[in-house]
Amino acid sequence: QCKYAVVHRLPRAREVHQSYLSSVFTTLHSFLRTLILLWKVRPELVLANGPGTCVPVIYSAFLLRVLMGGSPSRCCKVIFVESLCRVKTLSLSGRLVYPIVDQFV
Repeated sequence: QCKYAVVHRLPRAREVHQSYLSSVFTTLHSFLRTLILLWKVRPELVLANGPGTCVPVIYSAFLLRVLMGGSPSRCCKVIFVESLCRVKTLSLSGRLVYPIVDQFV
């Protein structure tokens, strides 16, 4: 176990083949659990990539930043790394988080 990193497990926002209607509830559950975790842990950086499971994490970090006065220095910095296979258009996750991340790679 690395003493410089801690891994936390969060519920998925959406399971494979889950209906869009029921995914609203699982995404809200994931968002709330993530919000609580980020409030407790107060990370310096959220590095996220790829699938929609990262969207609740990024929006939770954004909400905490808004609640803490909007300064990145008072809350974590958020970096989103888009998939390399997306050469012509952004993924849905990328389009959802693009306006609120600190850095989009």
